[in-house]
Amino acid sequence: MTRNIVRPLPLLGQAAAAVLASAGGSLLGFAMTPWIAALGVASLAIACFVLAIAVLPFGFWFSMAIPVAGAISSMVLAYLVRFLVEERRRRRVQEAFSHYLAPSIVDQLAESEAELRLGGERREITVMFADLSGFTALSGKIGPEELMEVTNTYLAMMAEAVETTGGYVNQFLGDAVMAVWGAPLADPDHATSAARAALRLVESVMRAKADADARRVPGYAVKVGLNTGPAVVGNVGAPKRYNYTAIGETVNIAARLESVPEEYGCRIVVGPKTAAAIADRFVLCELDWIKVKGKEDAFSIYQLIAEKATASGAELAYPKQYQAGLECYRAGDFAAAEDFWRCQVTHPDTGSTTGLPPLIMARRCAELKAAPPVFWDGVFVKASK
Repeated sequence: MTRNIVRPLPLLGQAAAAVLASAGGSLLGFAMTPWIAALGVASLAIACFVLAIAVLPFGFWFSMAIPVAGAISSMVLAYLVRFLVEERRRRRVQEAFSHYLAPSIVDQLAESEAELRLGGERREITVMFADLSGFTALSGKIGPEELMEVTNTYLAMMAEAVETTGGYVNQFLGDAVMAVWGAPLADPDHATSAARAALRLVESVMRAKADADARRVPGYAVKVGLNTGPAVVGNVGAPKRYNYTAIGETVNIAARLESVPEEYGCRIVVGPKTAAAIADRFVLCELDWIKVKGKEDAFSIYQLIAEKATASGAELAYPKQYQAGLECYRAGDFAAAEDFWRCQVTHPDTGSTTGLPPLIMARRCAELKAAPPVFWDGVFVKASK
């Protein structure tokens, strides 16, 4: 009656509003978190409603449905694309960092930002330090490129033995490896896993060394120290640079034990807690009482020989033979101990005592006979690390 006829907004205006709303929804989806993006789209819908009221007095009807639907669908589509792109990037970063960190740690960091902080937790773990013997001598005989290639080959064998038993290669220390069982992944039987890894590691490295010697090419031997006990595991370092590791006396003693095998002519030495945890499944021989640098109290050390399930008769008999000599040694009867270790103990590896714990202990007895100690407590003090 008033001739105030309402007409639809021109198609160009409707299209422009739909494009702007869709672009706004896309930007919100790509740039904002879901809740903020949802609030942004709601704000766009309110803006469309205000625009519809504003143009109505001028005789134009603005349809809100298309711009609002465009904004919502664009936001959802943007989030879908964003998810696919970020997931692909996350997997690429995970794969890259898995070469530097344990895959289990990378997975934890990808799933939870709570791990991205300094600090740690107290856990019962088993720590291994394994060192390639002969690195210094070999470095003077071959070039650095060949030295790097040979070293990496042997380090790969060591890492494989650790990871196939559920361990975590904490770091490569030049020609050595530090590994942990019981962290970051929980392992209630971490001492057994570490013992199996040590035996597997020694077998692989010594087989490769024998093959290298036969072909007259460079190769390494290996010595291993294992220790079990409480430690703090977690992120240490600076606020902008972390390293996931384990710290504590258990780790320090494991590091000291790594050099002990060369003192006794064996390959694997374990601490008393490790020995107690695995004694029912592995053949162990108590070697000596020892006091390492940085620790006041003496403790027993053990040679890890084999798993009982696969051990030979000689391997099973060897610890008792050695123990008889050790009792004489600790009692101060060096002559009897020397005679026993030289003549009556047969090491299961080679069928002789040459260069192995009984002969080394016999030589020590000979030295003690020649220069009897004023005070004798049966403890070997290792002055160096």
